[in-house]
Amino acid sequence: MAQVKSVIKGLCYPESPRWHQGELWFTDVFLGEIKVLDSHNKVRVEAGYDGVLSGIGWMPNGDFCAVSVFEHKVLKKDGEQFIVWADLHDEESFASNDMIIDERGHAFIGNISFNYMQGEAPRTGNIKHLDIDGHCTTAVAEIGTANGMAISADGGTLFVAESFSDCLSAFKLDAKGQLCHKWQVASFPNGSCPDGICLDDQGAIWVACSQSCFVYRVSLQGEYLEQISLPEEVHPLACVLGGKDRKTLFIMTTKTFDPDDAISRLTGEIYTVNVDFSGVGRP
Repeated sequence: MAQVKSVIKGLCYPESPRWHQGELWFTDVFLGEIKVLDSHNKVRVEAGYDGVLSGIGWMPNGDFCAVSVFEHKVLKKDGEQFIVWADLHDEESFASNDMIIDERGHAFIGNISFNYMQGEAPRTGNIKHLDIDGHCTTAVAEIGTANGMAISADGGTLFVAESFSDCLSAFKLDAKGQLCHKWQVASFPNGSCPDGICLDDQGAIWVACSQSCFVYRVSLQGEYLEQISLPEEVHPLACVLGGKDRKTLFIMTTKTFDPDDAISRLTGEIYTVNVDFSGVGRP
C-alpha cells in the first residue's frame, strides 16, 4: 500500500466525508461549515450555519441536507441558507450525529445519548429514520452509540459503527426504510471507538477508529485485512473512498476532541492513501 500523506491542514474538526461529483465534501463540525476539497487540494466553504453540524447527504432530487447536532434537527440548503427540514424529536439525547441517505431518500441518523464531554457513562442510543417527506420515526430503539454509517451497493444492508461498544454492526434494510435482523460484523480492541466507515468493491469495510489512531479494513466475516497507522496523536474520525476510480482513501483527522481547543488550534487535517480497491455504496 502507498504511503499515507497529508493533503490539507488547518481545519477545525473535519467529519462526515462524502465523495460527490468529483470532489470531497465534508463537515467542519464545530465551525458549522460545509467544506469541499477540490481536485487541486484547495478547500472552499460551500455553506455555513450558526450551530454545530455533523452528518451530510443528498436527497434523490439533489437537495443537500445536514444534521444540526444540538438542535436535533435536519436542515436543507435553500439557496445560500439552511432551513429546518425535519425535527428528530430526540431532545433527551446529548447530540444528534452522523447521517446516511439511501437512493430512495430514506435518511438514518444516529445519536450520542450521554454527555461524554462531561464524563457521563456510556448508555445506549438510537437510530432515527426520516422518510422522503421528513417524517421521523425511531428505526432502532437501542444501540451502542450509532456513529458512522454506510449502505451496501445493492441498497439492502446498513452498516453501523457502534463507537462505545467497539463493534461494527449491520442491519437488513428494505424498500420502506425499515431495519431488521441485526448482526455483528466485527469487533475492535476495547476503547478503539470505531467512527466513520466506507465500503469497497471487494465486500470489505474501512473503519476509522478515533481512539486507536488506526484505520482498519475488515471483511464481512470480521477478519482484519489491513491496518493503516497515522502519525502520533493524530486521531482518524472518518474515511471515504474517492478520487480517480474511487481508489483514494480520504481520512479525516484531529489532534483534539475538545471543541474550544479544536476551534483555537485548528489541528484538523485530511490524509490520503492510494488503495487497490474502489469505493462502492454510500457514502
